[in-house]
Amino acid sequence: MGGRAGSGRASRRGLPAQRPGRGGPSRRLRVPEARAAYAGAIADCAELMAAADALDAEVWVASNISAMRSDVPTDEAFTVLLLDLIDEAERDGRTGCAVLLTAIAAVGPREVAGAAGAAASRVTGRAGRRRGAAAEAEVPLPSWTGLLGKATVGECLLWTDEFGEYCHVFCEFAHADGDRRHGLNVTIDLAFHGVVSAIAMVSQPANLDRTMAGLRRGKPGRGRVESIGAQRARSLVLAAIEASRDRERPTLRSGPEPDELCYAYLPLLTCRMLGVPAAEPAPQTAPATLAEAWPTSRRTALVEAFLAAHPRGWGHPAPDRMFAERVVDASIEVLGFPPDRIGPIIATRLFGEVLPRTLIAPQVVLRSARKVAMAWVAWVGASGDLSWRARLRLRRRMLLVRVVFERMSRDRRVNPCFPYVADLPARRAGGDDIQATLDRRWFAVPEPGRRGGITFERADPERRGSSVTIDVDDYDAADPSHRKALTTIDQAVHGTGQDLLPACVAVVEQLWADEPAQVWQAAGRLSAAGVPRQQVIRRLAAVWQRCDAADPAEYAAALESVGRPVAR
Repeated sequence: MGGRAGSGRASRRGLPAQRPGRGGPSRRLRVPEARAAYAGAIADCAELMAAADALDAEVWVASNISAMRSDVPTDEAFTVLLLDLIDEAERDGRTGCAVLLTAIAAVGPREVAGAAGAAASRVTGRAGRRRGAAAEAEVPLPSWTGLLGKATVGECLLWTDEFGEYCHVFCEFAHADGDRRHGLNVTIDLAFHGVVSAIAMVSQPANLDRTMAGLRRGKPGRGRVESIGAQRARSLVLAAIEASRDRERPTLRSGPEPDELCYAYLPLLTCRMLGVPAAEPAPQTAPATLAEAWPTSRRTALVEAFLAAHPRGWGHPAPDRMFAERVVDASIEVLGFPPDRIGPIIATRLFGEVLPRTLIAPQVVLRSARKVAMAWVAWVGASGDLSWRARLRLRRRMLLVRVVFERMSRDRRVNPCFPYVADLPARRAGGDDIQATLDRRWFAVPEPGRRGGITFERADPERRGSSVTIDVDDYDAADPSHRKALTTIDQAVHGTGQDLLPACVAVVEQLWADEPAQVWQAAGRLSAAGVPRQQVIRRLAAVWQRCDAADPAEYAAALESVGRPVAR
């Protein structure tokens, strides 16, 4: 049992419910649908009882109990399932259940440690009070039961890659009896808020010695390795665990995703680190968070230094400055990484996902932003202590990322705002102009997700006799034909007559182009009076129909009276 338990994930199997218990709480199950899973975990306690030592028992709990978290959507839901399992194990009351409860209390999730420990005490107490044949039938507790969760820390190593984007914290442990040296290797993703991205258990002493020797030689790759104290290892790992539980942390498609092993060993890792004596708290001199370490003044100074290093610029001074400021803010707020450092992972996440998803800029500015991104990465890389090999690796990565950056920024599935500002000139790429354009064009053509959820069937032009489902959210607002189709469908669904539909399409085009300006002003007055969007467009369309298309002045004058109070 040196690694994963031999039977796999027994608690996932749909086994028959266990036999009636021998006492314990008579509570109803919180999740009765999982009764078979509880029964399977209890039935497999024989494997736990057969563990050779405390470490094998802890690995069994990690593999068969804690690893179930990967199948459950939230920590809260997993806690509820474990509380049910604890109640069922106490109700069963056999020696194997007492060991299971003791092990969960020692190295299981901390949220249920108290409940599991109390249940284990009650089960063992009942076993001690039994007399006669019932007592003779009881199996004694394994000799290692008292060692569960009680391990002392040995040597600790810290390896950090050359870009400072991730690190390994490796700690050696041994149980209180000095048997079975083992190690835990924690990978911390410094390029995304310092969260735990992987946990590996080294359970055989021979493998442990090879792993530690490899770390001392810098085996993971280019970087630096150092021997650290147990208190520092404790601080690093517990901070990473806490960062992993932060629900306010932004989501990132390219960010770290915990796998089954990470879920399995996280409770055991937490137990091991909490067992390390904490160091004396140091006086609070440094900022508590990265955002506090990078106030607005420091962010501005970094951008100014970057622009000063490139006096020729890239053709669009104001948008280029805004883009550099956005790079700094996104690095701090989204990735949790200092903006004066860079690496391949940060470059990929920053310019391949975060900025394309959030940057609202016209096509002409995107071309310039791509140049700014290349210059930023090269400048930050040269400002640090990176080797020439590291800078070359970074440059090669950016040659790929810059292509992804512009393509993803134009992809309306990634950046749904881009079609609404794609055609703006650089002089109108400032924040106020962008927002004003978005407000007007969102009124003319609502953004995806706000188009009423309309779907319909039409003949598939590629397959005779078949149909295809059309979702209006798939229409591209930048395409005039799509705007026409979307406006026609939207107005028809809301009861607009066929004779008025062409005029509605014309009004939407006027709003999109902001020509004449009076049409958006009139729409604003009607909206302020509480008139729904579809009715606003219909009323403006009726005005357009009554006017001579060859006389713009007549139309503008008519629009000036729309939405204004009538004089008596």
